[in-house]
Amino acid sequence: MNFATILKQLLIQTQFGLCEASLAAPQAEGRYPGVLFLMDAFGPRPYLTKMIQRLAANGYVVLLPNLFYRQKQNPIIDLDFPLRPEDMPEARRQFMPFIQNYDIESGLKDIGVFLEFLKQQKNVHGKAAITGYCMGGAMAIRAAAKYPESIYAVASFHAGHLATEKPDSPHLLLHNIQAKLYVAHADQDESMPLDQIERFQQAVDQTTIRHQVEIYKNAAHGFTMEDLPAYNPEALTHHWKHLLKILSDD
Repeated sequence: MNFATILKQLLIQTQFGLCEASLAAPQAEGRYPGVLFLMDAFGPRPYLTKMIQRLAANGYVVLLPNLFYRQKQNPIIDLDFPLRPEDMPEARRQFMPFIQNYDIESGLKDIGVFLEFLKQQKNVHGKAAITGYCMGGAMAIRAAAKYPESIYAVASFHAGHLATEKPDSPHLLLHNIQAKLYVAHADQDESMPLDQIERFQQAVDQTTIRHQVEIYKNAAHGFTMEDLPAYNPEALTHHWKHLLKILSDD
């Protein structure tokens, strides 16, 4: 499919305030599956807009919210993209406080609002899917466990800390998920070391959900992001293949 797309900028009311969001959709009249696109720590920016437009061109209505809206409006960091390796220390200095102060329970309440927003769109039908990147990947898994009857597919790319020793670790929530699940790990990701990858794999294998877990070779944390130093073109291509596959209804 290759639909012409439209892009809208929105403010969505949550119990905590107004959240900025972008909505990409096919121009053609009809009803399409909704997709909630959960950002990485660098926030909504032109490259993520390009990604949601690509999804929309494949026949989806895609919502990209600013998950940090309670702390900062866009732009999240005051640097020009694409970032260079020498930009990364300053980028981390700017976004780390937002990650550290991000409240997961409030974030899950937000996601409930975003899912309902998609459901209410006249050009959306059925359950939604979620795809998430880095911190958004972990939140996608948490959301699929929190709202199992509202989500038909979930994809997580280069997310960290998915199988920690903490009592609320995402891998402990997998048994609540009813959606199809695709999880892509990077083999060079300090936030998701081999012991956690193995623990996550063991946990998901004990569920009855349809799932696929992959380790992307020669890939670093952030490999899908064309505007970051970790970008890996081959891994990004593989990502699109599997993301579009899990989003389809087959």
